Amino acid sequence: MKLKFNIREEKKLFNIKKGDFQKEIKIIFDKTNLEVVNVGLKKISNYDNIVLIGIGGSNLGFLALYELFKNNLNKKVVFADSVEKDTVEKVNNFVAKNNPLIILVSKSGKTFESLYHFQRLATEFKPKGIIIITDENSPLIYLAQKNNYLYFVLNPKLTGRFSVFSPVCLVPMKLTGLNIDEFFKGAEKALKNWNKITKSAQATFTLFKKSYDVLNIFIWRRCLINLGMWYRQIIAESLGKNNSGLLPILTFGNIDLHSMIQYYFDGRKNIFTNFIDFDKDDTKEHRAIVKSIKNAYKNLNLPYSEFILDNLDEKNIGEFMMFKIMETIILGKLMKINPFDQPAVEYYKDELKKVIRNYE
Repeated sequence: MKLKFNIREEKKLFNIKKGDFQKEIKIIFDKTNLEVVNVGLKKISNYDNIVLIGIGGSNLGFLALYELFKNNLNKKVVFADSVEKDTVEKVNNFVAKNNPLIILVSKSGKTFESLYHFQRLATEFKPKGIIIITDENSPLIYLAQKNNYLYFVLNPKLTGRFSVFSPVCLVPMKLTGLNIDEFFKGAEKALKNWNKITKSAQATFTLFKKSYDVLNIFIWRRCLINLGMWYRQIIAESLGKNNSGLLPILTFGNIDLHSMIQYYFDGRKNIFTNFIDFDKDDTKEHRAIVKSIKNAYKNLNLPYSEFILDNLDEKNIGEFMMFKIMETIILGKLMKINPFDQPAVEYYKDELKKVIRNYE
């Protein structure tokens, strides 16, 4: 992965040692997960169709991978990640026609949207294949044991949005034929290039201290949009706290060149842009647009970084995801923010409980 900056070079302000993050790395990147998943899935019959029930950190990582590689897979996956009518009907129709494997991912075992889908599908369709992925203190453990479902137990110290190297992502990857070993090799490569991670974190933090508090995730390829959504979550939930933090926004070029670029070029100067692309030939027209945008950013002295994946494969995506996870954790330390919790999310959950009680 190539990393470039259009930022005024600053002297190294922080000594960020990998050794100071070994505890976090060990939790996020537990290599025993590979064996656990490989052995556990031997108990599952082959399914051509899968419904993945999960939301947020429970599905965004795999959704990004699936959207990237789905044209090369012989498995069909439908994501039950919303309770609005269109999604419910889409999931219902898919289950009725295909009798798919159901994967329920909920770290707490209490996620309202996910339990709604699972309870409904289990009751109405009585699927034969069910996998549950949750943590050791979850009520879903008892449910799985009672009904003899295959289940995978997550480390309770693992934060959901950083769980892509756990069964949360590895189970559906393995079942759809994606290479989890190469995914891990990519993560290892990112960790070996620690200086790149710290350089990127320092650049972002330096700009943040200068009031650049909006992070523009600028995606150049349609197939990378869900990867951008995954990245948006880890930034927002990890760093948006204590009346501070980075606000991540998602831009898709070149469509948004005709809707958002006016503001980026002529609005408030508080936006730091991350361009994300991969090395692959495209139309000469597209290459011309990409070059013109970067030239304009330089001429206007707008700060940006550029992440260019060497290729579109599991290894490169694993490298990118580990890079961004560790960069986000480092930023939390520099900003004096705990990147592992999301206490404000409980505000809506508390209100939801009240509303649901009134419905009953």
